[in-house]
Amino acid sequence: MSEFSRPGRACERGMLFDHNATPIGLSRAPGGAPRFISKMGGPRRSSTARDACGKIADDGALPAAPHSGQPKSRHPTHHGRRAMYQSDITQFLNQLKQQKPNLEAEQRKGRALLWDKQPIDLEERAEQKTSRVQQTPYSYYQNF
Repeated sequence: MSEFSRPGRACERGMLFDHNATPIGLSRAPGGAPRFISKMGGPRRSSTARDACGKIADDGALPAAPHSGQPKSRHPTHHGRRAMYQSDITQFLNQLKQQKPNLEAEQRKGRALLWDKQPIDLEERAEQKTSRVQQTPYSYYQNF
């Protein structure tokens, strides 16, 4: 049986408990007012915290509990950062790139063919325009 599960022992040490009977710490804000720190490290919003005996904690009744640092995250991390989510499509594309490493080069070559066109020759275009039969606009509707 731990010391937190025995209310009498916790009262002697001045431990605070939240509504789930989990111990929380007490620290002081810069102005000297008590500030309650929850088990996850954030400030508590409750102005009245009860200790294990049911008494309301006042300013000098409880010693400051040491803060253990940042709480552990439930999310996996990679080099100190959260691991990024990869969708099914991203995973598929990464596998495809591993199976066919020259795929990107082939695609770039194909795109270059689409954009690698001859510059427009204005003289040749003028000749083509004069060789066409002149038409009126909306040639299908001239029988009105």
